[in-house]
Amino acid sequence: MYNNMLHAYIIYGTGEPSPLSERLTAAALCSAWEEKPCGTCRDCRKVARGVHPDVTNVTLLKDARIITVEQARDLCSDALVAPSESDAKVYIVHPADLMNPQAQNALLKLLEEPPPHVNLLLLAQSPDALLETVRSRCVELYERDETEADAPSEETMQLAHAFWTAADEGALALTEFSFKLDKLERAEWTPFLIAAKSVAAQRLREGAGKLSAEMTFRAVDALTRAEEYLAMSVNGTHMAAMICAEITVNGR
Repeated sequence: MYNNMLHAYIIYGTGEPSPLSERLTAAALCSAWEEKPCGTCRDCRKVARGVHPDVTNVTLLKDARIITVEQARDLCSDALVAPSESDAKVYIVHPADLMNPQAQNALLKLLEEPPPHVNLLLLAQSPDALLETVRSRCVELYERDETEADAPSEETMQLAHAFWTAADEGALALTEFSFKLDKLERAEWTPFLIAAKSVAAQRLREGAGKLSAEMTFRAVDALTRAEEYLAMSVNGTHMAAMICAEITVNGR
């Protein structure tokens, strides 16, 4: 949604619009030349007031229990129409985990071959009800309640915060941090990746950290690829190097 970023994101949290989803929406539509969202341009102000014509919310119809395949098809048809005011359009589906499988399947072509102006935000409570074919085509972000039973441990969260601190400090700090990742056991990688994405969501929501929003999303993309590598039994050394190189080589 920032320049050169992926077009589709799943945000796990309440399943409803949040400060993070609003910030990402504004960033996609922002007309400023510098860091986005600027918060002051016409597009950012309209997003904040909830009146931007290029933002479409897809949610439960009155008295409905699911988001239907017809709604998904309507979204896909509307996505072919050019934006009204901005250079982009944003579709916010919430709660996305109430889409039935037929509705999710109807979105696959849009996820695979989106028009260049289309950005899709799926807001869900958990991954459980989302098809793997949908999840694999999106970058996943986590807004988690720290009181949840399945929340990462305090030690894992500290490691995740240390990763982003190193990213803020630059290449040398990231190189040193990669040795910490290299020491993780395979079972420790998944909790770390989830925690790191949770911290990323917090930073984006609050505008925190020295790393630009675009580079934050590059790093999140690298964390997502690491999840795929983990499933393919790629060793931790290679995953650590890939994650850190995405920032130091491509962004710094």
